[in-house]
Amino acid sequence: MVLSGSTKSPAQPTPPNFYLTSTSTQVLCDEVAERTTPHVVLTKEASLRGKVAMIKMPSSRFVFVRYGGDVIVEAPPTGDRVIATIPLGPVGSATTITPNRHT
Repeated sequence: MVLSGSTKSPAQPTPPNFYLTSTSTQVLCDEVAERTTPHVVLTKEASLRGKVAMIKMPSSRFVFVRYGGDVIVEAPPTGDRVIATIPLGPVGSATTITPNRHT
């Protein structure tokens, strides 16, 4: 309830458990790998405008990544871990077929 003459501040979102900005490909890659799965990030750009954020939940975590430039991400199969990628911009993809695996 808001009483006459008082103001109610808007609800603030719960901050992520982790938040980082960096221009370094290696820093961004290492921080994402620590929270999800090891991978390689390739780019021809001198620096990126990247952000990494993580929100922990009881049985899972959400890791948000923006590399902030043109990159190629190479990641191996994750085994029993589920990794979902939701692109926020133009994305190209490739499929590599090996004798007993599809990645």
